[in-house]
Amino acid sequence: MLQKNHKQSFFVTFEGAEAVGKSSLISLVTKNLLVQNIDVITTREPGGTVIAEKIREVIFGDNINAPSSQTELLLMFAARRDHIEKIIHPNLEAGKIVLCDRFIDSSYVYQSDIAGIDKIIIDKLVELFVYPTLPALCFVIDCDAQTSYQRILKRGAENRNDLRGIEYFESLRASFLNRVKTNAQYPYIIVENYDIEQSSNKIISEILKFKQSIQ
Repeated sequence: MLQKNHKQSFFVTFEGAEAVGKSSLISLVTKNLLVQNIDVITTREPGGTVIAEKIREVIFGDNINAPSSQTELLLMFAARRDHIEKIIHPNLEAGKIVLCDRFIDSSYVYQSDIAGIDKIIIDKLVELFVYPTLPALCFVIDCDAQTSYQRILKRGAENRNDLRGIEYFESLRASFLNRVKTNAQYPYIIVENYDIEQSSNKIISEILKFKQSIQ
């Protein structure tokens, strides 16, 4: 993998259902690592580049113009390829730790488990347009579906996925936890997020432990 060329750089992804607190945790973790003079950047999917952010607007736009499941999958991988080429690779080459809000696990959950697209198709897209850029660590942020749903009711919907019922959130959670059990390509760490300080401290500890192990 690319990050093996740089002892200080590695790729970390954050996955999980809607409203589990990924973005807040990534922000807190990043601030803490920067205080420790650790060279880290954050990014997200879909997004991170000009092209990918425009694709994000299309994917998460209004329901009337929403793409089909197949179109959405291809848009995701177009955005992901641009993201890898322009953000992930260059920053890993520069020796930085890259923290990414969602990556390929979300495609397997949302486009395969939820939307019903054959997993083999996603496997092939990963092989062609992602590999060997896989995470060194993947944190799966977890909380019960009722908590996620209540957070969305409190903050308001941020995209059309937030407007679905609690059964949808339960399905997402189950799919991410099943992904942890079935994918052996890279290590997962499940982080229950009911207290953001405790959760961020666990993530920081694991990142520092991994950083130390590759030096």
